[in-house]
Amino acid sequence: MSEQFTVVTAYLRPKPGASERLLALRPELERDFATQLPGFVSATLLAVDGTEDWRDIVVHSNPAGAEAGVASEAYREWSTLVDLTGHDVCERLSYSTT
Repeated sequence: MSEQFTVVTAYLRPKPGASERLLALRPELERDFATQLPGFVSATLLAVDGTEDWRDIVVHSNPAGAEAGVASEAYREWSTLVDLTGHDVCERLSYSTT
C-alpha cells in the first residue's frame, strides 16, 4: 500500500509590487509550516508561465495539516501581500501496479 498524502494547492496573485517581499518572507514561512502544520512534508512555490499568478503547493502526510492554520508574523504579512484566487485539496489515489 502506498503512503497517503494530502496536497493543498493555493492559487495566488501577488499584489502589485509585492513579489520581492513575498520571496524574502518565504524561507521563514516554510519554517513556520514545518513547526506548526501536522505532518508537513514540503512546500513548493511556482510561477505560472505567461501570467502574474503563482501556485503554492504544500504536501502533508497527515490530513489534519491541510486544515490547520499557521499563526506567525510571516504568515500574517504574507497574507496581506497576495490575493487568494482559489485552492484545491487533493489526496493521493491508491492503486495496484500489478
